[in-house]
Amino acid sequence: MRVLWISNIPFGPLCELAGQGNALSGSWLDAAFNLLENERELELTIITVSRVKEVKMKKVGNHTFYILPGGNPGKYDSSSLKNKKIWEKIKAECRPDLIQIWGTEYTHGYLALKVMKGIPSVIYMQGMMSQIARHFLSGISDKDLFCSITVRDILKMDWIKRQQAKLYRRLFFEAEMIQIAGNVIVESEWCESNCKAIAPNCKTYKSKLIIKEEFFNWEWKADYMKPYTIFSNAAGSPIKGLHILLKALKLVIQKYPEARLFVPGMKPPYNQPFIERIKINGYTKFLKSTIKKLQLRDHIHFLGQLTSAQMAEQMAFSNVFVMPSSIENHSTTLIEAMIVGAPCITSYAGGIPEYLINNVNGLTYRFEEHEILAAHIIKLFSDITLAAKMASNGRITTRDSRNANNLKTELIEIYHKVLTF
Repeated sequence: MRVLWISNIPFGPLCELAGQGNALSGSWLDAAFNLLENERELELTIITVSRVKEVKMKKVGNHTFYILPGGNPGKYDSSSLKNKKIWEKIKAECRPDLIQIWGTEYTHGYLALKVMKGIPSVIYMQGMMSQIARHFLSGISDKDLFCSITVRDILKMDWIKRQQAKLYRRLFFEAEMIQIAGNVIVESEWCESNCKAIAPNCKTYKSKLIIKEEFFNWEWKADYMKPYTIFSNAAGSPIKGLHILLKALKLVIQKYPEARLFVPGMKPPYNQPFIERIKINGYTKFLKSTIKKLQLRDHIHFLGQLTSAQMAEQMAFSNVFVMPSSIENHSTTLIEAMIVGAPCITSYAGGIPEYLINNVNGLTYRFEEHEILAAHIIKLFSDITLAAKMASNGRITTRDSRNANNLKTELIEIYHKVLTF
């Protein structure tokens, strides 16, 4: 079975082709490829776009990797005749039996589906653009938006409000992709309902996200974790909710002055050279001003990009993991933290409540209610028995449902169903 995967980001050998060396990539994509790499009935062709001048290709065993020109996926021109001809050539060379699009976020997948219309296709839903656009500015006032505009934002015409407008413009492409493919893979009823609202006749298949092995190699233990430490998800976008977590942290340190928050994915937004300061976007400026206003600088540590193994280690030694996003389909980072067994607190957003149940395997709160988030953190800081219970329940329920062999069988069965439907 020749399956064409179209991804939004480079991973594995694609990083080398894109000239990114050992760049960090989507852990779920690495995990999915590692799981299916030696499956004899599959011949995978994996494609993304990047800032390359010509098509680049590399064979790895039975599988083929392509990087296509087109620049940053967020700026890809799906109306370009040149890009259309590239996809026509890919279609002729690869002759796929099935196309799988990883996410509806960008338009190179849309153009591929248009060019290859008629070939059975399925979309693995990552984020719901319709919901991301709606919740993008949650918890940020108009005054804060205006005060956060930077030189970089003006030069690039890319301030926060404009970013939301760009997201809304992508809704057309998301709807078209779901309509053309007619098949979507979802993890939750929440995602299924949103897909059906866009395309009532689309066929849905349930399959859980595949998680990298590194997270199964660590286990949170109350005796070894570092007390009063909080680990969070990456925070480069307003939907990730760090600005709400900062408000909660201010309340937490009134009770526990030694509390510390560790944030992956971002470099510290202060003490930077001039050239770096002028590159700061509006949301980073907003975070920086919030940290200063709340006097939190000594309580927050930005860790920059981490590998999967480093993420797992941070989760294993943190007192609490917090996922404060305004919207999530299936937060990969939260699932990873639950597999490690860190005591988890999450906003009640999107598909999250379907696998993290309040007071069973974690604690939940409404996204904007930072007071409740603070109370939950304090509760887990002060009650090690409760923290250990949440950790154990989360680890057991999540590991059982993420058995790699079961997920591999599940995905291949979906491929067969799409081909025969």
